[in-house]
Amino acid sequence: MIHFYYGDGKGKTSAAIGAAVRFSGAGGKVLFFQFLKGNRSSERKALGQMENFKILNGPEKMKFVFQMTPEEKKQMAEYYRNKLKELQGIVKNEDIGMLVLDEAGDSIGCGLLTEQEILDFLQDIMELTGDREIILTGHQPVQALMDKCDYITCMEKKRHPYEQGKEARRGIEY
Repeated sequence: MIHFYYGDGKGKTSAAIGAAVRFSGAGGKVLFFQFLKGNRSSERKALGQMENFKILNGPEKMKFVFQMTPEEKKQMAEYYRNKLKELQGIVKNEDIGMLVLDEAGDSIGCGLLTEQEILDFLQDIMELTGDREIILTGHQPVQALMDKCDYITCMEKKRHPYEQGKEARRGIEY
């Protein structure tokens, strides 16, 4: 089944990780990839120590998309297309029961991947043999993705310290 956690509230990645930890605890193998994030998020350290968790690294240095030049955006789009192929190969060749694509929705919203590229990827993954769970996250609802999803959860922000000028805190926001 396909899950999509979206919205402007905190907790999308945390919910995806919680489901993945539960799945791993039940003996399932998880493949985890984060779009639009470097390899510094604190959760990666804990997840990397889990037996049934495989984390595919992203770029070593990651800028916010609004800081990228058009050439850098083009290079990042190609990088993510190659990562989708790599993810597909891993799922095809290993016993992966859950695939987490953190910020996949935002990769579309930022124009780095198209809806069709993600939909084609999902179709290819779902056609592989075996039951599989796929979890996607992102800020904005992507109707084409939501039409394919079995679970859809919207995280709504009511209050966040960032609104009072507080910086993101390691171990809480990243």
